[in-house]
Amino acid sequence: MRIVIDLQAAQASNANRGIGRYSMALAEGIARNKGEHEIIIALSAAFRDSVSTIRDRFKKFLPDENIRVWYPVISVNYFEPANAWARQVSELLREAFLANLKPDVILISSLFEGPGDESVTSIKLFDRKSFVVSILYDLIPNIYPDIYLKNEIVSNWYREKLTHLTRADLQLAISNSSREESIHYLGTNASNVVNISAAIDPKYKPISIDHDDQLALKSQFGLSKPFVLYTGGIDYRKNIEGLIHSFALLKGRGYVYLQLAIVCSISDETKKRLTDLVVSCGMNQSDVVFTGFVPDEELLALYNLCELFIFPSWHEGFGLPALEAMACGRAVIGSNCSSIPEVIGREDALFDPHDHGAIAEKMAQVLDDSAFRAELEGHGLAHSKKFSWDATAISALNAITEKFSSRQIAENESKKSKYHRRLTLAYVSPLPPERSGIADYSADLLPVLSEYYDIDVVVCQEMVSSNWVDANCKIRNAEWLREHADQYDRVLYHFGNSHFHQHMFDLIADVPGVIVLHDFYLSGIISYLSRSGQIPIAWDMALYNSHGYAAIIERHSPSIDWSNVVTKYPCNFSVLESAYGVITHSRHSCELANAWYGSSASNEWAVVPLLRSPARIPDEKKRTAIRTELGLSDNQFIVCSFGFVASTKLSEKIVDAWLESDLAKDEDCVLIFVGAADNSEYSKKLVYKIKNSAAKDRILITGWTSNDLFHDYLAIADLGIQLRTQSRGETSAAVLDCLNYGLATIVNRHGSMADLPLHAVSMIDDDFEISQLSGLILNYRYDADARRALGLQAKDLVCTLHSPKKCATEYYVAIEHFYSQQNLGTDQLLKAVAEVNATGAKTKVAAASIAHSIEPPLLQLQILIDVTEILDDVTNFPSVREQLKSLLASVEYPNAGARLEPVCFKDDGFRYARRFVLDVLNMQYVPLQDEVVTFAIGDFYVGQAVDGTADEISRMKGEGLVVKYMDLLDYGQLDKGKIGLDAAFLQFVRGILFERRGTTT
Repeated sequence: MRIVIDLQAAQASNANRGIGRYSMALAEGIARNKGEHEIIIALSAAFRDSVSTIRDRFKKFLPDENIRVWYPVISVNYFEPANAWARQVSELLREAFLANLKPDVILISSLFEGPGDESVTSIKLFDRKSFVVSILYDLIPNIYPDIYLKNEIVSNWYREKLTHLTRADLQLAISNSSREESIHYLGTNASNVVNISAAIDPKYKPISIDHDDQLALKSQFGLSKPFVLYTGGIDYRKNIEGLIHSFALLKGRGYVYLQLAIVCSISDETKKRLTDLVVSCGMNQSDVVFTGFVPDEELLALYNLCELFIFPSWHEGFGLPALEAMACGRAVIGSNCSSIPEVIGREDALFDPHDHGAIAEKMAQVLDDSAFRAELEGHGLAHSKKFSWDATAISALNAITEKFSSRQIAENESKKSKYHRRLTLAYVSPLPPERSGIADYSADLLPVLSEYYDIDVVVCQEMVSSNWVDANCKIRNAEWLREHADQYDRVLYHFGNSHFHQHMFDLIADVPGVIVLHDFYLSGIISYLSRSGQIPIAWDMALYNSHGYAAIIERHSPSIDWSNVVTKYPCNFSVLESAYGVITHSRHSCELANAWYGSSASNEWAVVPLLRSPARIPDEKKRTAIRTELGLSDNQFIVCSFGFVASTKLSEKIVDAWLESDLAKDEDCVLIFVGAADNSEYSKKLVYKIKNSAAKDRILITGWTSNDLFHDYLAIADLGIQLRTQSRGETSAAVLDCLNYGLATIVNRHGSMADLPLHAVSMIDDDFEISQLSGLILNYRYDADARRALGLQAKDLVCTLHSPKKCATEYYVAIEHFYSQQNLGTDQLLKAVAEVNATGAKTKVAAASIAHSIEPPLLQLQILIDVTEILDDVTNFPSVREQLKSLLASVEYPNAGARLEPVCFKDDGFRYARRFVLDVLNMQYVPLQDEVVTFAIGDFYVGQAVDGTADEISRMKGEGLVVKYMDLLDYGQLDKGKIGLDAAFLQFVRGILFERRGTTT
C-alpha cells in the first residue's frame, strides 16, 4: 500500500507537546517498519521552518521525494469571519493535494489541529472516495463541554472536527480508554476503532547522576528536600488543585521533609493562583515548586531523582509522563480512571482522583512501605518495556492493512451487483471516407465500444461514410463539443501525426479528455501548421513547452534542415499535459515517453492492443477469382508490403533484397507494394530503380487503394514483408492486417514490432543485412508448410489478443480509471473553489496555492539557472548575449527528460526569465511570460545567493530543490563580461541530466 501521513501535528503549535511528539514518533516507527508499504510524508508550507528539520529526520527511512509539501492559502487567523474562505479553500486544496499523491491510505496524525495556528485538516470534503485513518487521542472536550467548549467559536470548530472524525474509515486510538470513548460518545462501530497504544522515547531510563550535579539541578529549581514529582501540563482535568490539597494533607501527617515539584509550562497568572492555593492549604510557598518548562535532559534527571511520581489526572488519552517515570525506575501512582490504569498496570498503585484523602493515603503508603515501593519500581521498569514505538507502528500498520483489505473486498462485491447507467461519450476522431488508418480503426472500434457508452462522434469533415455511425450516433463538430461539453460524461480523442487531427490541439485544451496516442511524435502536423502559415507560432510554442530553448534554437538554425528538427523532437508535451489519461497500443510509446520526459512519465498510461475485427479469409475458389481480377495467376508466389512507400518502411531495402535473389529472375514471383509512394526524393529514386531493373514488370506499386482493394491483396498474398525504421511510437496496423489474414509475415526488430511474439512473425534484426532478408524470402518461397504454420499462429494471436470485445473492454476500464482519478484533479478543484466566496484578489491567491501544491501529471526535470546578476550584462557586454545563447543551445535534450530554464529574482520571488531569454534569441514574437517559478523535488537551482535571495533559496531547498552554488560571472578578462559557465559547467549540467529522477548513468 501507499500510505500518505499528514504530519502537520509535528509542525504546528502542538509540535513540542505530547501530540506532536506522538505523531513524529509514530510516523518514524511506521517508516522504520514499512516493509513493502510505501510511505509518503505530507507537510504544510505554512510552517516552513519545520520542513527541513522533518525532512532530515526521515532521511534514513525515506527517499527525499517521499517528503511532499503543499501550500495552504495563508491567513493570519483562519477563525476570523473574513478569512473563512481561506480555510475552506485550504481544506479543499489539502485533500486534492493528498489525492494527487495517489494514496491507498491517508493517515492523519492529528485531526483536531487549527486553533491558534494555520493547520488545516478535514476528511472527505473534496476526496470522498479516499480511505482515511485518523489518530484518536481523546474526546475530552466532548465529554466535558461545559469546561472546554464555552467559547462559541471553539465549540463550532470542535463540533465540525467531530463530524470529520465520523467520516474516517478507521480510527487508531492511543489507548483502550480512548477507543471506548469513540464507541460510547460517537457511536463508532467497534470494528472501526482500534487501540494501537503509545510508547516513549528510549532515552527515558535509569541514569547515574553525580552528587554535585544533583545539588546543582535541585538548586536550579528551588528543590532543597526530597520531592514528589508531577509533570504533564496544567489543565482543569489534570487535577493540580486536587494534588495540592492532597499534598497538604500528607504534610499535615508529618511528611514535612518533602516538597512537591510541578513541572510544566505555566503562566504567571496561573502560578499566582496556585501559589495562593498552596498558602491557603496551610503550607509554605516553598513546599510546592512550580518549575515552569523544563528541557528533556533535565526532565530525565528529575524523573530519576524524585522519591515518587504521581499522576492525579481525572482524564487522559494515554498518560505518557507516568510511563516515562516508570521507565526511569521510579515508583508511580495515579488515578483509577480513563487510560491511566492501562499505563500503570497495577491496581494497587491507583487511587480515586476525586478523593484528596485517598490520594494522600496512597502517597504515604509508597513512602512508608519500602517493600511496596521497591515492587512498584521493579514493576515499572518491566511494564514500561511492553510499550515501544515499533510495536505501536506495527499495530497501526496491521490495523490499516486489515481494514483496507476489507473495504477493497466490499467495494469489489458492490461493483458486481451495482447497476451503472450508460455514460455519454464524445468520440473525437477522423472517420471514413477520410484516407486515414485511424479513421478506419475508429469505424471498427465504435460498434464494440458502444456496448459501454452512448456515443456521439465529433469530426472535422464534410461527411461520414459509415452505415453504423449513421444509424447509431449523432455527428457533431468541434464547436458543438465546446458549447455542450457538460452534456458528456467522457471525452475520447484519437491523436495522430497528420492533418486529420489539427483541430484537436486547441479542442483538448478547451475540453480535456482521455487521448489515444496513435503516434508518439506529433511534430509533423504541428510543424505543418507553422510552415503553412495557419498558426505561425505553433511549432515554436510546442518546441519550447516540450523540449525547452535548445529545440527552438535548433529549429531556427540556418545550418540545420527543418525536417531534421521534425524528426528529432516529438512536440507532444502540451497534448499529454492536457489529457486526463493516455492510451497507447504498444510499450514502445511508453518507452519513448520515459526517455523524453523522465522514467516515470508513462507509469499511469494504459496499453490497449490495436483492435482488429476477425478477417473473413476467402476460400481457394474466391482467392483464385480475386487473383484473376487483379491480373495475377494462381501459381504465382506473391509477396506484398502494405502501406505507404517511404524511407521509414525501408521499401528500397525490400527491392534490393528482391533484386539480389533468384526471385528477380523467376517469372512466377511478384513483389507488390500495396500503397502510394510519397513525393520524396527517396520514392522517386526507388521508382527509378524498379523501372530500370530486369524485374520491372514483376515489382508493382499500386498507389492508393480503396479499403476493399487493400483487403483483396491481403487475401491473395503468400508472404508479407513489413519493415520499419525511425519509429515514432506508432503501432503498425499493416502488420496486424497481415497477421489477421493468416499471412506469414517478415518484420524487423524495431519499435513496437519488437514486442510481437516470435511464434507469430518471422523476425529479423533491426539492422539486418540485405542477404539475410533475401535468404528468408527465398526460404518461404519453397516452404509452403512453414508459411501455413506461421500464418495459423499469427491468426490465432490476432483473434485472442486483438479481438474487438477484449479491446473495447480494456478501453472502458482505462477510460473509467482515468476519469476516476481526474475527479480529484485541478479542474474539479477549481470548480469546488469557485463555490467558495473567493473573488478578486482572493482568486489569485488561491490559484497560486493550487499551482504550487498540485503537481502536474507530467514533469520534466528543471535546471534553474539564476541569471539575475547578468541581466544588465547582456546589454553592457554583447559577448554575454552570445555566450548565453550558446549555453542554452549546448545542452543536448533528446532522451534527457530535462530542461535548462534561466530564472531571475523579483519582488515576489523567482520568476522564469523567458522574456529576457527570448530577447537574447531575437524571438520576441513568441508569447511566453515570466511566470512564477514552480519546481518539483529533485529539480536543480544553479546560482549564487545574494542580498534578498538567500532566504528564498533556503526555503526552496527545504522543500526539495537541489541547490548548487556557482558564480555565474567571471570578470577576469579585462573589463569584458563573461559568463563563467564554461566546459566545466556544461559537464556539471550533463552530470545532472544523468542524475535526473529515476535514471542512472
